[in-house]
Amino acid sequence: MRNKKTAALFLSLALACSVNITAFAADESPKTVDQIGGSAVANVTGTYKEGQSGAARYKVDIAWTDLSFTYTSGSEGTWDPDTHTYNGATEGGWGSQSGTITVTNHSNAGITATPAYEAKTGYESAGMAFTGISLQLGTADNGNGENGAGKETGGTLTVTPTGTLPENTNGDTIGTITVTISASE
Repeated sequence: MRNKKTAALFLSLALACSVNITAFAADESPKTVDQIGGSAVANVTGTYKEGQSGAARYKVDIAWTDLSFTYTSGSEGTWDPDTHTYNGATEGGWGSQSGTITVTNHSNAGITATPAYEAKTGYESAGMAFTGISLQLGTADNGNGENGAGKETGGTLTVTPTGTLPENTNGDTIGTITVTISASE
């Protein structure tokens, strides 16, 4: 009986040695291993894919104060017949008038707000000056709000009239201010 068990063990080993074992890899052709202790090698590849943080969504509020300005022409002053001179002469100008443009960014990306003035035909002698050539605002996705939520960011541009106005201008639209929003770099 002992001899039968030993014979069965050797016969099993002999069969195992004659069997081909095939290993597969998903991206490689099959490899054949033809002996016990042999091995097959397959390359493992990986790809890193950036998770989506969400596309930039823009919402920007632009608020304007009254942009009606009055230009006062210069004055010779009042003639004084005793001294034969003018008294109280003034130069023409806008005085200390100004307006404001307030920009509030609710976007999940930073923005740049750039103002520009374009005079209407016939009013090219008037211009508008801004406190800066642009206003850069950070993202509202900043964690500065309640419970870790974001908080809007904002800023203000000051608008000051320059130049002169033609005589008889009375409440006319003399130009337009455009604020262009672009993505911050």
